[in-house]
Amino acid sequence: MLGCANLVLANLRANLRAQFDVTLPTFDILAQVQRAPTGPTMSELSRRLLVSKGNVTDLVTRLERRGLIERRADGRDGRVQHVHLTPAGEKLIRRMLAAHERWLIAMTAELGQQPMLGLHRSLGALRDVLVKANDRGRTRGARRGALKGRKLNGAATKAPSVQR
Repeated sequence: MLGCANLVLANLRANLRAQFDVTLPTFDILAQVQRAPTGPTMSELSRRLLVSKGNVTDLVTRLERRGLIERRADGRDGRVQHVHLTPAGEKLIRRMLAAHERWLIAMTAELGQQPMLGLHRSLGALRDVLVKANDRGRTRGARRGALKGRKLNGAATKAPSVQR
């Protein structure tokens, strides 16, 4: 799976650079901002893109300089900034999203529609299983942290063992 993802990303990176002179992280930021009509906060962008707030801030600053996005203070909390596309940013991301879809279709055209639908369903099911596993892992980790060092009846507690 990782090998396939890397091949797709390499193709997308090359196409974005050649046709739009942008990087994949630039595309990702613009696409995420476009998806949130109220303008995501910097923290939301960081969470969605799985990158540090510092990386998001650097990218947003560069995109602001290019006139593609703008930051606006939240009406209720001036410390919070929402990121919005400018008209130029909106025009660019629409063109890039259309091209992105064409590239993905072209990359997978030989596979055919039925195998693609099956793959889509299977990957969706795998994602659901992995999300649940990650949620369980976080819950166990939180429980272990809360129990660490506590004693019951004079004996140190152990985190529950996991059956495999």
